[in-house]
Amino acid sequence: MRVLHVRPSRGGIAAYGQVVTELYRHAGIAVQALDAPDDWSASRVVRAVDAHHTDVVHFEIGVAHASLLWASRRLLRTGDSRTQIVTIHDPGLVVRATAGPGPAGPRPLRYAAKVARAIADVTVVRVLIANWRRDEAVVKVYLRPDLGDGPGSHYLPPPTFHRSPGLVSKLPESPSAKLRVGFAGYWGREKGLETLIEARRLLGPQDRLEFMLAGGAPTGTDPFVAAMRREALRVDPGVLLPGFFADDQLDATIAGLNALVLPYWPELPSGTSAMAMRAAECGVPVIAGDTPTLRGLLGDSAVYVRPKDAGALAAAIASFLEDPAPFFKNAEALKHRVFRDHGWDEVSRRLSAILDEVTS
Repeated sequence: MRVLHVRPSRGGIAAYGQVVTELYRHAGIAVQALDAPDDWSASRVVRAVDAHHTDVVHFEIGVAHASLLWASRRLLRTGDSRTQIVTIHDPGLVVRATAGPGPAGPRPLRYAAKVARAIADVTVVRVLIANWRRDEAVVKVYLRPDLGDGPGSHYLPPPTFHRSPGLVSKLPESPSAKLRVGFAGYWGREKGLETLIEARRLLGPQDRLEFMLAGGAPTGTDPFVAAMRREALRVDPGVLLPGFFADDQLDATIAGLNALVLPYWPELPSGTSAMAMRAAECGVPVIAGDTPTLRGLLGDSAVYVRPKDAGALAAAIASFLEDPAPFFKNAEALKHRVFRDHGWDEVSRRLSAILDEVTS
């Protein structure tokens, strides 16, 4: 059995895809990896896929990877007989910006094209995506257990990023030591940055709190990210805004937190959270918005608050600052659970079982 694993070339899903490629190898399955840059068209992806002679094509499709979705659909329409597996990372939306970049030219032309693409996204494109999801030739893989039991659908537990625990967050020994609390990852409206910044305002002066907001826009500049940075500095002039960290510094960054806050909103379309998984691996306490995505991954070992409720989030952070020991106890239990249920042996076994079932 030979698998072609088609992955984005950068970003969080690229990092996830690199782990899944290793899981195929861990299971003894012959796999080739194809990294598709963001600027590749669907036609170019299809040409690259055609150049590999395999039995299975496995796509990793996130909300920003429309070209991979249309490549999958085009392979179906051209009669490619290979088994096609697709991991849908953002089940609430599948893809966004499906029509690609707009034309250059005067502002009115660009604006009109933007409006036309938006209308297409919520009309024709939504119908095409719905039909593609119903196609029995597409084996859908989801990263949430509540989504993986439908016809032609499977649940694959999101794997840990490492085979075994590495860097681990430590509870400071001194009762007066600073506690670093904050957010890490891509900044989007559904990530709850507004809620977190408002919660920081409600907390007021805090001698023990070191507030950090790491990450930012996926590419280039973003008005929302700029506005959030300005507001964070207004609320807490000492806030740490380090931006994105290099891949080889990410584990140290997460392990350097004493608590990770993920105030996600229910509107967030993602099926899992890489930051939550990394925090769990590093034994970092997590304070989270109560969403199916986070609860499905973290279970009862995180502290949950009602999404968009800044007062409840501020109270949870204040409770952590007052007595962090119970939070660290939960984080230690979570670390052991994720390496048991999401470790490489378990996930590669389940990945192999899915492959056996869909190709039998």
